[in-house]
Formats: sequence, structure tokens, C-alpha cells
Amino acid sequence: MPGENTTTFQIEQLGDTTNGQPNNYMSIRLKNTSLAVASAIRRTILADVPTLAVDDVIIQENTSPIDDEILALRLGLIPLASGALADNMNRLKFTWDCDCSSGCEKCRYIFTVDQESNTLEPLSVTQDHFQSGDAGNSPDIDPKPFPVAPRVLRWREGVDCHEPAVSEGPIVITKLGKKQRLKLTCYARKGTGKLHAKWIPASNIALRRVPVIKLNPETLTDVVRQCPEQLEAYAELCPRDVFTCSIGEGIEVTDEAACIFCMNCLADLPDARLNNLVSVDMSTTEFILDIEGTGALTPDQMVQMAIRIMHEKTNAIKTDLLVRLGRQERHDSPDPDEMNDYGDGLDEAW
Repeated sequence: MPGENTTTFQIEQLGDTTNGQPNNYMSIRLKNTSLAVASAIRRTILADVPTLAVDDVIIQENTSPIDDEILALRLGLIPLASGALADNMNRLKFTWDCDCSSGCEKCRYIFTVDQESNTLEPLSVTQDHFQSGDAGNSPDIDPKPFPVAPRVLRWREGVDCHEPAVSEGPIVITKLGKKQRLKLTCYARKGTGKLHAKWIPASNIALRRVPVIKLNPETLTDVVRQCPEQLEAYAELCPRDVFTCSIGEGIEVTDEAACIFCMNCLADLPDARLNNLVSVDMSTTEFILDIEGTGALTPDQMVQMAIRIMHEKTNAIKTDLLVRLGRQERHDSPDPDEMNDYGDGLDEAW
């Protein structure tokens, strides 16, 4: 049994798995925790969880309609599957941690694109044309990085539906006309959201408090006896269908987590006798974390990596405090003159 101060995780909802691709959406309920811890997990995912992204582009030939600068920008924003970093974040080094001067297999991953059109029909150059070989790439990186197919929401045409359809397809980089050619080399490197948004693994991550909705049994009994016809109208005040009304049994809370704190159930009531029927509050120990990924990492990988990073930072602070108090000797401490904002130091990194 977890202790009183132990944060527990409960998966509320998973996204759909399409064409064998991993889920890109997950909702997690955090229990027995504080707002500080829940917010720290969210901020760590955005700022400190490493992924791979194209950082340098060498363009050998580009006769497409897209300028070199715009082309490089597009390539940098294409998500790259970074599952190799999930199990071992040190499998690929940061550029500043590597001993090389201009990049090597320990700190970068190489992709190439070489496409030429010989027909009158436009040729779409997409992420599927990325090629990666063993030359210049470390064999220790497994699974191999690859551009991730996007999950695009498009509204269904001719259908009266509130939910958008999910369509998948390769990202179009540019289009080539007859006798036009695109040849380039991409160098993908490990980075974090602190450096650039292209390394952020989550496209959307939201933290919300868990609603606590309670019915007043005495008021409910009086309403059922005096004006039961008002309960159905009262239940319809909620835009998220939190309440369910049944004739003869009154009203009950069926989907508490769907509450968005609009407070329609507490204001502008159709009958004064409905006052004090419901109380709405926010939990101080339970939170819901909604994570939608770009595809570079799955949501569960993001959470696991964020917790490991938080644990490492907490241990670094603890070690530094003990050293300052003279209770522990620091081992393998880095040279302060060689530190940077993203290194292994204590004062500088914090």
C-alpha cells in the first residue's frame, strides 16, 4: 500500500492505436500528491525530456520552389521517433557533452534525401523519402529514429458530427517539377525544450484539478417530493452531462471528471428550491494530466523520463546540500570553469 505522501498514477484514457502506431494521447490521474509535484511533472516534460530533431541541414542541390532557409525550418520541425532515448537517455550524447568538435556518431544521427522529378506530374517530397544508413550512425541506437507520420484532425464532410476524423499521411516537405532536384543531408541531434520548441515531445499537455461534486441528500429528498419535474431541467443545465436524471429516483452524479467548473448548476437555477442541491469543489490532492504527443515519444515514455529526470535533480540538490553542510564529500565534481546552463553542475544548472 502506498504511503500518505506517495504519488500514485492511474491511467484514465488512452488514445486510439492506428495502423500499429503507438498511442499519442493519454490522460493520467495523479493521486495523493500536491499541485507542486503535478506541475513539476508537466514542466519537466516540456523543458527537460530529451528528443531528437533535425538541427543542421547541408543542402547540396535545391531547385525546388522552396527557399533553402524555409526548407531547413520545415525539416527541423518534423518529429523524429526518439524511443531509443526512452530506456537510456545517455544512448546519444548532447553536443556539449561529446568530445568531438564537429559531430560524430555518439552525438548525432544522419538522414539523407535525394529526389529528382522526371515527369510533368509534380513529385511530392515527403518524410517517407528520408534515408538513414549505417554510415556515420551508431549501431547502439535502437530502435532507429525515423520521421513520424502526423495524426491530423479533419472535419468529416457531409456528416453532422461534433467529433473530427483522424487522418494520417506523410508530411510534404516540398514539390518538384520536371527536372527539379532536391539533395540534402540532415543531422539530427538530441536536445530539450529549453533549447528550442522542436525538441518538445508534447504538442499539448494540460493539468487540471479533479472536481469534487456532492449532492445534498436532504435537499434532494425535498426536491423529489415537492418538484421532481425540475430535476430534468436542472440536469440539462450542465453542458458536459455530469448529472443523470431518472424519474422516481432523482438525480445522480455519473461523470464527475467531465466537470469544467462552469458553475451553471449553482447559478440561474430554474427553481429556488434547487438551491444547495449540489456543491462543487476542487480536489487538493488529485489532478488529471492530459498529454498529447507529437509522436517522438509516447505519453507514458514522457512521464517515465520526466520522473527519472526529477529524481536525478532532487538527488543532485540533496548531495549539494550535504556537501555544503560538510556531511558528505563530493565525488567526480565537474570543473566549474567548464560548466554551462545544461551541464551536470549544481549551482550553474539551477
